Amino acid sequence: MPEQSARLGIPLPLGNENVSRQAIREMLQAVDDHAETIAGSQAKANAAETSAKAHADSAAGAVNNALAAHKADFTQQIPYAVTVGSANTYTASTTPALPALVTGVAITVKIHAVNTGASTLNWNDKGAKAIRNPDGTTVASGDLASGGVYTLRYDGTNFILQGKGEVKLTGDAADANVLSGKTYYNTDSKIKRTGTMPSNPSQTATLQITGSAKPTKAIPAGYTPGGTITAELAPALAPLIKKSSIIGGITGTGPSYAIGDALSIVLSLGSVPTLTEQGTASYSSNFINRLYFYAPNIETTPRYIIALRHTNYDLYIVNMSGSSANWSVYNPAITNGSGSYQSMQYQCMTKNGYLYYITTRGVSELHRLQFSNGAVIRSGTNIAVAGNNYVIYSEDAFIYTSRYVANSTNPNTIVIEKWHPDTLARVATITCTIPGTRDTWESGFSACVDSAGYIYIGYNTCQSGYSGRCCSVFWAYWENTLWKFNPSGGNHIATYTLGSKPRNSTPNPTGMANGYGRIGICNGIIYQADRTNTLRSFNSSLQLTGSAGIVQGRADGEEIRNTLDGKIQVGYRVFSGNCNLVSELGVSPGSYYSVYDIIYMNSQLAYGVWQYSSSSAYMYIIRHAYKIIN
Repeated sequence: MPEQSARLGIPLPLGNENVSRQAIREMLQAVDDHAETIAGSQAKANAAETSAKAHADSAAGAVNNALAAHKADFTQQIPYAVTVGSANTYTASTTPALPALVTGVAITVKIHAVNTGASTLNWNDKGAKAIRNPDGTTVASGDLASGGVYTLRYDGTNFILQGKGEVKLTGDAADANVLSGKTYYNTDSKIKRTGTMPSNPSQTATLQITGSAKPTKAIPAGYTPGGTITAELAPALAPLIKKSSIIGGITGTGPSYAIGDALSIVLSLGSVPTLTEQGTASYSSNFINRLYFYAPNIETTPRYIIALRHTNYDLYIVNMSGSSANWSVYNPAITNGSGSYQSMQYQCMTKNGYLYYITTRGVSELHRLQFSNGAVIRSGTNIAVAGNNYVIYSEDAFIYTSRYVANSTNPNTIVIEKWHPDTLARVATITCTIPGTRDTWESGFSACVDSAGYIYIGYNTCQSGYSGRCCSVFWAYWENTLWKFNPSGGNHIATYTLGSKPRNSTPNPTGMANGYGRIGICNGIIYQADRTNTLRSFNSSLQLTGSAGIVQGRADGEEIRNTLDGKIQVGYRVFSGNCNLVSELGVSPGSYYSVYDIIYMNSQLAYGVWQYSSSSAYMYIIRHAYKIIN
């Protein structure tokens, strides 16, 4: 048996060899010596299994740790999340959570609501950071669409949108809009364009007007660095310019009046005026005549002029010469009116083709008279007779009357009543409380209303006093105060005091005339004419804005009347703006004539009524300003 098995070394008999029992015993013994027991084999198998499992677990753990580290490295890989929160203020959460917000970390988000402007992202509660474009600009409204998926990378300060590096060009220039030789990009960032606009020198020039020809200078198309083009008159034109007037730097040496100038005609009432048209005499004995007018356009017809006349007992409202209609109203009816004498308060309101006035026969009532046909509408509501009643000037849509209620020696309540302009229905009764105490000169109160309904009340009276009235007591007194009230009345909200003096024996300041001042309104400016022959203007806060001298024509104070061309008339003078004198009618009553009333229509026309004798009065169309035609 020359051969043995390779692993256990057991003798291997040859195929034709006879084997002894001893040889077989030795082979079996060799097998027994090298064979493993069942228990030993199991133990070795178990040990091998344990070892293999340990090696496998170690390898898997290493793989898991590497994977977790990779997932937590947000600079190398990018997690995904859907935002929540409100538009512009987004939040996002990822698992694993972001350990720290450091430069370079990135996240992909699906926006849940479109942004409307600058926006922020708060990732895993690490603080809200602004979302910016790649160029650092703030995202605009709509840049983050609802449902849109965007990748954001943190640069240490802001989250920067990724993949938005291209700047969209939206220019609208053409080659002709860009200076020649200069390059630009329009809507395509890949195409450079070149401008073709011509470049021109400065266009400075002097153009002189020497006659009828109009000098011109052609300006070439294209770019110019600027320059000054000066127009001037030739000095030789000075004789053609009104004397002392400066036009285009040339002082005129021509006549004092030029074509288009208005020449004022001063009327002397000591004789019949020569440049007037005389109307029909109208009877008037004891009471004043007043004129009222309406004209849609003073330069054209229709033109309406009506007059108020009184006899001892009756009231007439009649057309005068120059009117476009023919009618008269005699003693207009008054609800519950009775008595033998009818009168009309001279202070009225002309508005939208109507005359609003208060008439009295035992009781008082507000009326509306139509200029074109004399039709009268009555309020049907009696106004208390106690205290003086006037229609006051207003610039809103309503009609107002004022009533001054005396309370012993303190007329502390001014009642303003508001009426509908069409139906004359009473809209409101407004009570204004006047602070302080004063003498019973209730006629010294007057009022007006601005376009917003605010009420302005003025109190101006002057009583010089004299001996012999009551046991030779001297009782001089004066006051001049203005107040502003809310449209609902109550207490005043602004005031302006020019001065006052209590009733005593001390004379009033020099220059004051007995009587009462008046206030009015025109184009939002408050005016007051007082008893020192002064007109003042105020803004809506009762701040003084101007003053001018006036000539008082009546002891009860001059009414401030609005003219057709947006000015005011006080007596025989006409003003605009902040007491700027623009016209003077120039009326100086003579010893035989006495002026009843004059109304200014515009810069060329006025109407006047004055007494011719003790029993009649004449109306004149006073063309007080003619224009030079040639």
